[in-house]
Amino acid sequence: MLDAYAQTTSTMAGQGSSDGEEEPILNARRFIELVQVEKKPLYEGSQISFLKAVARLTNLKCEFNLPHRVVDGIASLMKEMCPNDNEMTSNFYETSRLLAGLELPHRKIHVCSKGCMLFWKDDEQLDVCSFCGAERYIRKTVRGRKIPKKVLTYFPIGLRLQRLYATKNVAKHMTWHYNHPRTKGTMEHPRDGEAWKHFNSTFSMFASEPRKVRLGLYTDGFTPFTHYGQSYSCWPVIVTPYNLPPWMCMKRQFIFLSLLIPGPRNPKGNFRYIHSNLD
Repeated sequence: MLDAYAQTTSTMAGQGSSDGEEEPILNARRFIELVQVEKKPLYEGSQISFLKAVARLTNLKCEFNLPHRVVDGIASLMKEMCPNDNEMTSNFYETSRLLAGLELPHRKIHVCSKGCMLFWKDDEQLDVCSFCGAERYIRKTVRGRKIPKKVLTYFPIGLRLQRLYATKNVAKHMTWHYNHPRTKGTMEHPRDGEAWKHFNSTFSMFASEPRKVRLGLYTDGFTPFTHYGQSYSCWPVIVTPYNLPPWMCMKRQFIFLSLLIPGPRNPKGNFRYIHSNLD
């Protein structure tokens, strides 16, 4: 998976340059460096790579909601248990810095506690919701900073969509919905449904360009910390490009996380409003 992503990002960065003179873009270069780290063993003769060891440690922290001090202790113990000249990090800070290149670009956006609006763009300076009057902040501070009642995590998908056109083996499928012959009387793709046809007739200028990206949007809630955080839930909002053929558009590499809406309430129709106001 790491190698595949690195291939894609380096292709996107220097597409059309066969002499290797162009440097990869910054994000691609960071990821390529991580791929090189992934091949480095934790210590000489180890069956596990350095990157896999620190990634597993970070995963345990998230799965069991471990405090930073506990992770510091585990990392320090692992470093002492390994032979000399090992690559293991000694605390959580070093581990998180190493894995920073794996992190999706994201932005934290304050949201009305009832899901009415985003405190975003022209509304970024407001302290109360324009619709219901709910307070934006909890009435306490941490180190002089106000604590928002609800925070949305936004993962921009623009660059990820551009990547679909960066590699030839994917780009050629991005017009499948337009070029592939239809089988009369069957429904094998959303393009065969009435909703797709209605969209085409309503937005004819958009529909006239088959390379325009059409996205399916869906969500479902889950509890990220299992029984350790039963009162907390998240609602991930997923998008997938319906330009692709049916055997590709639901594959893992073409399913993009765009939002994380904190629970415990179902966002219902509000997430459509939230998503439409981000771009």
